[in-house]
Amino acid sequence: MAYTYQSRVEEYIKRELTDYEVSIFDATEPAIADIIDLYTGRTFDSCRSSKTTESHDGSVREIFLDTPCSSLTKVEYVDYYTNDKTLIDSTDYVTLPYNSSPITSIMLRSGLFTAGTKNVLVTGSFSDYDTVPDSIALAATIMCSNIISQARDENGAPLDKESIEGYSRSWASGNQLVLDNPTVKSTLDMYRKVLI
Repeated sequence: MAYTYQSRVEEYIKRELTDYEVSIFDATEPAIADIIDLYTGRTFDSCRSSKTTESHDGSVREIFLDTPCSSLTKVEYVDYYTNDKTLIDSTDYVTLPYNSSPITSIMLRSGLFTAGTKNVLVTGSFSDYDTVPDSIALAATIMCSNIISQARDENGAPLDKESIEGYSRSWASGNQLVLDNPTVKSTLDMYRKVLI
């Protein structure tokens, strides 16, 4: 799932994109998603996350995941020497927080996970959110719109507006960086992960 779409950018700038701007959007949107993920330290779309497993030490009742998990596939014990895997029945543990996503920890209903180093393998889709929050989608839309409105035409000039039938062009002035917009920055700051 994308963080923004062409239709949202068109609504934001109140006009349809030219073919040239569509090509800029297609190249820009994934980069904007990367910038947002890197700036906030989070992934807002499980499809973008390349992480599918985490290994944890046993000898505890509750395992705290390094990255929240939007959907859990399985939990297994891994034998350190043979690399054999034994599935832990899903009725033997609960995911926390209860009835909520993303999952931040896994707790056995009774007892402790088998003792060992990195012997508990958790498999799932690791991301902070199931769907892209509306505020992140808005920030991505603003960022893409800013880049498109500063796009340069084929001659290398910063094109702001172009009207085909009346043939008028106006050129953009100044150069605004992607994170210079105060609305974008304040929105992303709300989601920024802070490690203490």
